Amino acid sequence: MSIIPNTLSGADVQLPKPLDFLIVDMRGRIGGNIAVADQYLELLDAREKPYWGSERSIQRSDARFRVVPGNPKNPPFRGRSALLIDHHTRSAAELMAHGYKRNAFGPVVGTPTAGAVSSGGLFVMPGDLLLYVAMSSFEFDGQRLEGVGVSPDHRVERPLPYAAGADPVLDAALELLSKQAAK
Repeated sequence: MSIIPNTLSGADVQLPKPLDFLIVDMRGRIGGNIAVADQYLELLDAREKPYWGSERSIQRSDARFRVVPGNPKNPPFRGRSALLIDHHTRSAAELMAHGYKRNAFGPVVGTPTAGAVSSGGLFVMPGDLLLYVAMSSFEFDGQRLEGVGVSPDHRVERPLPYAAGADPVLDAALELLSKQAAK
């Protein structure tokens, strides 16, 4: 992907070289909704849908969720990317990890995700408070992610969050992609 500033004329612009590989870091308390997870996967490669397999939403109310299509014009990163996950990865990031792994975008590295995938809704309570209630869960290919999570292809522990810059999960992903580049 190239970004060309509007202020430069075509003769002044030097396009950057395309990326060889991409590492997507979904560690931490990243959330969101299924439409966001779908858009992230579509940014990586829009040619295969649905990313989830057969999806079934199990509702506690009649609220429905819809996957919003993104831009299919991006260059594919399938086979040229790695995804980093950990026990804090949840919600839409967990859906993305499932879709990423199911569709073989590349290696998934880290520790299993949180298993926190239920969708919910906000309700206004007295005293200007909000209550978030789980309203639905999802099944993908007949299996729930709620309470189970997504297992990595390459399990790598990150013992300390502050270890003088050491990140064994990132190092493992870099090593996997560098081996792939050598082929």
